[in-house]
Amino acid sequence: MSLDPGSPGPEPSVIGGNGELIRPIAGTALFMAIAIAGGYVRDALVASQIGARSSADGYFFGIQIGLAFQALFLLGPLVPALVPALRAVVNDERAFATLARAMFLWVVIATMAGSIVLIGMASPLVGILGTGLDHVARVSAIAVIQSSVPMLPFVGAGVAASAILNVQGKFVLPAAAWAASNLATAALMLPLYRLAGPSGIGLAWTLGNVLYAVVQIGPLQRAWEGGVWSFKMPVPVRRAFRNLWAISGFFATAQAGAIAERVIAAHLGSGAISQISYAEKLALIPTGVLGGAVSTVIFPRLSGLATDREGRNQLLASSLRATVMVVTPLSVWLMTMAPLTSSAAFERGALSGSDSSGIAHLLPVYALGAAMLAVATILLQALFASGRQGMAFRMGVLNTAFYVSVAVLLSAKGTTGLAWAWTMAQVTTVLIAAVLLRWRPRPRSVVRFGALLAWVLLATAAGLSTDRLITALVPVPIGIGRLPAVGGLAAVGIGVSVVALLLAPIREIRQLRRRFGWDHGTQRRLP
Repeated sequence: MSLDPGSPGPEPSVIGGNGELIRPIAGTALFMAIAIAGGYVRDALVASQIGARSSADGYFFGIQIGLAFQALFLLGPLVPALVPALRAVVNDERAFATLARAMFLWVVIATMAGSIVLIGMASPLVGILGTGLDHVARVSAIAVIQSSVPMLPFVGAGVAASAILNVQGKFVLPAAAWAASNLATAALMLPLYRLAGPSGIGLAWTLGNVLYAVVQIGPLQRAWEGGVWSFKMPVPVRRAFRNLWAISGFFATAQAGAIAERVIAAHLGSGAISQISYAEKLALIPTGVLGGAVSTVIFPRLSGLATDREGRNQLLASSLRATVMVVTPLSVWLMTMAPLTSSAAFERGALSGSDSSGIAHLLPVYALGAAMLAVATILLQALFASGRQGMAFRMGVLNTAFYVSVAVLLSAKGTTGLAWAWTMAQVTTVLIAAVLLRWRPRPRSVVRFGALLAWVLLATAAGLSTDRLITALVPVPIGIGRLPAVGGLAAVGIGVSVVALLLAPIREIRQLRRRFGWDHGTQRRLP
């Protein structure tokens, strides 16, 4: 992966080079990190109020229904369904503006209809799927569904706006809108919970997602300026909705697996669902920050390379290298520092030390799977961009059947068995997607990548050793003081890791040093 601004190569389809993709990825990753931080604060507040007991199980069970709809029709498949149609008319301003308005309108109408259906079905859904929940958890789940599902039209509007802006090369603002949404949800969580209990938590989700749509309205209006409003569904919109259904088939299998995990965990005792949910939230932080940013930025370009296998493979190779180089050390940190991380993140208020220990026990397994999920996310985007939605759906069916079967078998080991089943499913997703794409990296590139990854792991070990030495000499405080203390430890350890990484005698790292002017005899810096 070339990081030198002046290096030759098949630009701009490879990450690096002239920085055309690095800058939007960096900006998008920054705001995704803020969004994930807001999501963490939100979950930490939930943990402090309801802990990891029956009411928490009900909350996570109920919120999963709305999140499943989001993943099934909005956050996962909507952008891949809309972007190719928008790209086809991006050079015709009037046609683009009219199509953008039609897509936005019909997405909002469809999500409003889906919200009404889900609210009406809240009680039957919990009754059918939540047989393992006790009465308190079932009541909590119903309240959360009915108060959080109204967020879906606003999520739909926000995702549709993001797709429109992404096609125009605007990635940072949609990520900033998502960050603002999560921060607003976190800010509203505690006061609304105290006013309305579990319903207040769901209402906080809804109000936060209103902001997700509102923040993008100004740039969206400029993007579709000159277009015409019409309730008539044009052919590209109908085609996009057909693609949406096809892509949703894949995400339906993933959500079926997530719901099956909750159903199985409901029979593993009080607190099982919530401990799994907290551990997953922490483990997915690296994947959400970088995997999400990279896949968001490269997807419009992948759509343009659908018939150019060589260009697509080069973009995939550089994207995967960049992602793995960052996600791997972060996942190792989470795995190694799991007890300290889980206690610093959640151990306060209603969440006890035993609950934190349960989360810490699951975190290393989920962190391993999350690293594989980052790779799978990028490979799946390539499948969607190539128009092979049906193939992706069949892969999803096969992989979800495998996951649920393994989860049932390993549930005898408790929540740890479910965590291992999830991680194994991410590995099989990567392998199957790579085979379907017929992606074969060059042997020389694999050797260089292996050398770089080995050095990254050595640098990570140096940072972890520094942290372990500090914790052996200086006790980490308890209570609320634990969080800034752990943050300080992470800053010191990551600093040591970065210094060790920049000493690597590998071409990519030498280019990174030149880029920031850290090599002797060169003053080349990023403009």
